[in-house]
Amino acid sequence: MPALRPSESSASGVLIERDGRFFVYEPTLGVIVSDDSAAKAYDKFAAARRAYLDDLQRAGLSLAAAPAAGGRAGPVAYRGVMAELGLFVAKACIVVAVFALLAVTAADQAARAVNRVAQNTVQSVNQALAPLTTISLTDVVRKAADIARDAEDLPPERKESLRRSIAAISIETAPFREAWTNPDGTKR
Repeated sequence: MPALRPSESSASGVLIERDGRFFVYEPTLGVIVSDDSAAKAYDKFAAARRAYLDDLQRAGLSLAAAPAAGGRAGPVAYRGVMAELGLFVAKACIVVAVFALLAVTAADQAARAVNRVAQNTVQSVNQALAPLTTISLTDVVRKAADIARDAEDLPPERKESLRRSIAAISIETAPFREAWTNPDGTKR
């Protein structure tokens, strides 16, 4: 390959051979040429690159301001493996943080919904039980009179069944009555 002038010393072309043809390409400038031999292809590349740079200079532009292939200005910077790994870890942390924020928000909304349902349920139960919380002695006397009247109206076989049931209940509740009347547990 021919020697380069000092102004061309920064040329970094890529040589590709495909189907017996040689291509020289510089990604930062977007200059590409081809020929049957590598030396001829490079000579053409150097001339095309020189002409491109001369046109830039005549136009009053610098290489950094000239758009490269792909629409970017200036040379392409390549990061090392560790830099790429660090960038990946940083992006992964951002994604995890976003998902955690979404999860916390969803959990908060779910907790608020459960609290609203619980409050509504408690209010409904309180409203349903409200009539039962205000029982007076008059209500008890009326209910006892209703029970006595119903017991008198029972047929004889049902009265006997009621007596047996009351006896069984009396036997089963005897320990509770004893605890109620004698809370310290001493025998009388």
